[in-house]
Amino acid sequence: VSRNTAATVGLGAYWIFQRDPKATLLVLPADHWIGNRKKFKEAIRLSIRNSESTQSFSIVGTKPTFPSSGYGYLQSGQKVSGSVYQLKRFVEKPSPKRARAFLRTGTFFWHAGIFAAPALVILKSFSKYAPSIAGTLSRFAVRGGRVSPRRLFYALPDISVDFAILEKLKNAHLVRSGFGWCDVGTWKSFETLWPKDKLRNSFFGKCIASDSCRNVVYARTKPVYLKGVDDLVVVDTPEAIFISRKDSK
Repeated sequence: VSRNTAATVGLGAYWIFQRDPKATLLVLPADHWIGNRKKFKEAIRLSIRNSESTQSFSIVGTKPTFPSSGYGYLQSGQKVSGSVYQLKRFVEKPSPKRARAFLRTGTFFWHAGIFAAPALVILKSFSKYAPSIAGTLSRFAVRGGRVSPRRLFYALPDISVDFAILEKLKNAHLVRSGFGWCDVGTWKSFETLWPKDKLRNSFFGKCIASDSCRNVVYARTKPVYLKGVDDLVVVDTPEAIFISRKDSK
């Protein structure tokens, strides 16, 4: 049973704080594509330095490359220094029309789910904004990568750290960057990364498409031939072949 990211971040912050009260945490998802590693490392280092010097949350925003309605956005406020700005507001997955308007302003950045903050600051934020989680953290033990008691963990609220904490912060910073980012949690997300033909088929490997549009194809070992199909995901591996509608979850 998963408990989303709020419980995970809260428990991690508490566990680390017990071992090093001066620790700073870096929280980042594992299923993301990073385009420019050098710029990514620079943004991470800046986030950590800023969090430690200001004792606040530093949330990384990456420059959008198209008006996505599937990502959350961060709006930058007043400039603090360099690439660090006051965080003005969060916007959760806007409509396509609003997303296009955001890009025109130049002040909105994709929320990549990456942030840094001192462990103590995180715990204080949980006490203020998510007391039902904060009040149970001291009752858990972590041994060998396993949390116990499991029954208590399963009873925690199933809510993301974005909704529980980040969107409620009154004094957070946005670290603006352009390292190139994509959430690759689904096969459909690879549309923004892989080459496209004139019919907007995205592919990795060899694909021949006839009268077929907007498909996503992974064909590493042998060619895939498409005929008269649209909006599919086709994944060919030595072990199996996977075919699905792009909008299937």
